[in-house]
Amino acid sequence: MPVEIGWRAGKRLLGVRYHGKITADDVRRLTEQMGKIVKEGTAPIHVVIDASGVSGVGIGLGDLRSLSTPNFPEIGWMAIIAPNAVYRFFISIGVQFSRGKYKFVNSVDEAERFLVEQDSTLEDVLET
Repeated sequence: MPVEIGWRAGKRLLGVRYHGKITADDVRRLTEQMGKIVKEGTAPIHVVIDASGVSGVGIGLGDLRSLSTPNFPEIGWMAIIAPNAVYRFFISIGVQFSRGKYKFVNSVDEAERFLVEQDSTLEDVLET
């Protein structure tokens, strides 16, 4: 699967990295994994989504509603790296369906700085 998911710092910051061509099935599998992983963490869990390695999207507009990420109450903010405007569009639609809070950023460093601005308790987690 062209998606990697794992803890970046403690069990408060989750990293998701997409690469290659992303399909609807990839997103469904990621959603299943995320549901299991966030239960292991300490809320609020913030997420860095890096889609800078995506080379294509095999998802149609009709798939978007069925692919929206469920509203995980454990999730706080999402910082999303997506340099391609088309990918930003698809991601933003999916996140909006889930009523998630998000911001597009340009790098992992910028993502971490933004998330610390939203939740200063992450600063200690990122320093360890």
